Amino acid sequence: MFLAQTGPSPYFALLSTWIIWWTKRYVIAVTGQRIVVFRASIWTPTRPKTETFSEPRGADLGDPGKGLWRRFELGGARYWVHRRFRDDVLAASQTPVR
Repeated sequence: MFLAQTGPSPYFALLSTWIIWWTKRYVIAVTGQRIVVFRASIWTPTRPKTETFSEPRGADLGDPGKGLWRRFELGGARYWVHRRFRDDVLAASQTPVR
């Protein structure tokens, strides 16, 4: 499991704290067969509320990169993931650690 968010680039948060109101939080859970995306609250981002969608486990999450935030697309939406979840994204995408 790892946390992700949608909306404008999180780097814009350095310019204004208003960006928090344009982002939506998600919990992404990875099982043996699929990747499930749950909507989360702005106040409790670690508690999943409702299932948004799911995709087969083989969905490509791309290269996690080296920056503070990285983005990937899943189910037609663009997600931003913080680097502290890099290992979780690697495990979910079945990409070997470099």
